[in-house]
Amino acid sequence: MIQGNAELKLPEEWTSSIDAGVKEYCEQMFSTLREHGYSDDYTKLVFLGGGASIVKKNYKESYRFDFITNVHANAKGYEEFYYRSLLRKGEISG
Repeated sequence: MIQGNAELKLPEEWTSSIDAGVKEYCEQMFSTLREHGYSDDYTKLVFLGGGASIVKKNYKESYRFDFITNVHANAKGYEEFYYRSLLRKGEISG
């Protein structure tokens, strides 16, 4: 989904279905955000991890988005969070 379908050589009907599903997912996500008060005028969104590439592919036009497409970004963030939590508790020394 992230890199396209060239290497997989899937049938066109499959790739069309996958692309449509991804686009629908993104549209539903933005619809939910708007229902909860998100507006491009006031909020900058940061998409992180593997999902960021999917959103970036489908919504390139917005200047209010940042994309961190490293698929390990979430894991690195949680690792840093856990490390700092251990430091605060005094369980390790920095």
